Amino acid sequence: MKLKGNEGYFSIKETTVLKCLFAILVILSHLRYHISFVYNNAILMNAFNYLGHISVGGFFFISGYGLYYSFINKPNYLKGFLRNRFLTIYLRDVALIVLYSIILLCFGEFDWKLFIKSFFIGGTVIIYGWYIQAIIVFYICFWLIFILKIKNEIKILIFTAFAFIYIALCMILNLGWYWYQSILCLPLGMLWCNYYNNISRIVKFLGNYFVNIVVFLTVIAAVVLSVYFDFSPITNLLFVTAVSTILVLSLINSGIIKFIIVRPIIFIGSLSFEIYALHGAFIKIFRGAFLWIDNTLLFVASVLISTILTAFLLNLLFKFLDSKTRKSAEVSNEEKTS
Repeated sequence: MKLKGNEGYFSIKETTVLKCLFAILVILSHLRYHISFVYNNAILMNAFNYLGHISVGGFFFISGYGLYYSFINKPNYLKGFLRNRFLTIYLRDVALIVLYSIILLCFGEFDWKLFIKSFFIGGTVIIYGWYIQAIIVFYICFWLIFILKIKNEIKILIFTAFAFIYIALCMILNLGWYWYQSILCLPLGMLWCNYYNNISRIVKFLGNYFVNIVVFLTVIAAVVLSVYFDFSPITNLLFVTAVSTILVLSLINSGIIKFIIVRPIIFIGSLSFEIYALHGAFIKIFRGAFLWIDNTLLFVASVLISTILTAFLLNLLFKFLDSKTRKSAEVSNEEKTS
């Protein structure tokens, strides 16, 4: 069953713009400890903190929507999923583990236990790399569930149940609430994609402007609440999930995204994975033992520019390796059929 009517909804260009926005917000969130006027203000620290968590939730929502949309609309999507999606991101993870290990060795902070754990889950030498480990786990989960010969709604339900199991395990293992606080956005993205046609009829009935105004006011109220109240882990989970979802849908449904689909933003958005993976390294390098950029503006600019430029080079390398892996797989398939 194809999803009719939403081919232009959540288009690649729109989601790429969102990825650019979320990538920049995540970096700014992690820079809050190094920006004096933010660090010395408890309200701003809290606001920047939640902006980061909500942005990660946005990434998960887009990923969930994209996974399910591809599953529905691309024939044999699951047949090549492990090679095209799982293996691709795992090899990127390995390359980043090697890169960060070299950096940590230079700083005298290399940890063999953490290095070994980096190839599994529960910790990684990649600064802020928990996100990559979580995505890898849920890619495997997605494939195992969606190859089953059952109704798609049941598949989403099982996937959601696994998300709750993942959350429980993170709590039991004391991994920190950032490991799970936005993960429910993944199944929510799938649900939104699956029920898009029904939801769009409701939105049309209520009126786009009315819905957008309500959503916008909800986001504003949520941000204010996050600044002035200290939530428990469970409340944080629900809060971040709700606000992340509302923010993504508000930006898409309002049509604001269409006005900022420009080349520089598309360029940065296309590098969102590499930007997310690399920015922690440059924060460490520019405020580390060998180099310390004291000027805040220069420090922030250096982190942003260096991250984007290196992300571009790393993206080229990854694409080259992907093409080699794809060709190797094609040759192997030809040999099997000949």
